[in-house]
This record gives sequence, structure tokens and C-alpha cells, in this order.
Amino acid sequence: MLIRCFILIGSIAALLIFSGCGTRETMLSRNWGSSFESAKQSQILNPEAGRNLEPVVGLDDQAAENNMEKYRQGFTDETSNDLDVIIIKSR
Repeated sequence: MLIRCFILIGSIAALLIFSGCGTRETMLSRNWGSSFESAKQSQILNPEAGRNLEPVVGLDDQAAENNMEKYRQGFTDETSNDLDVIIIKSR
């Protein structure tokens, strides 16, 4: 009688252990990453843009010069002193 009980308990344990190994495909695993790929593809306006080697048109000389001057002024020492003052005031 004791042997039958051990066999029954062992077979139930083996059934429970091996039933965990066989998993079915769920909706989550089937669609894993598709939301990310969909969002990424939706944000790409023109996938062929890297192959177009023509210059960009629409910024005239004066506007480009003003932008470059503002960019260069961003690296002067005067700007870094303003940042030091802001940091001291915030403490």
C-alpha cells in the first residue's frame, strides 16, 4: 500500500513538473515588440531621405549667417560667467 502511495505521489509530481514545460503561445508573446516597431515606422516620414544627396533648400544667406553667429556666441566666456551667476543664485 505504501509503494502505491509513493508511485501515485511521484506520478502526480512528475505530471505537474512536466506540464510547466509545455507552454502555449500567448497573445503577448506573439505580438512582442510590434508596438515599438509600429511606433518607429509611424515616425519615419521619408525612409529614402538618406539617399537624397541634393542640398537642403529654404534657408537664405542672411538667416544662415545670423544662426551661425548666434551659435558661435554661445561658446564665448561671457556666457559661462552668466551660468556661474545663475548657479550661485539658485543655492
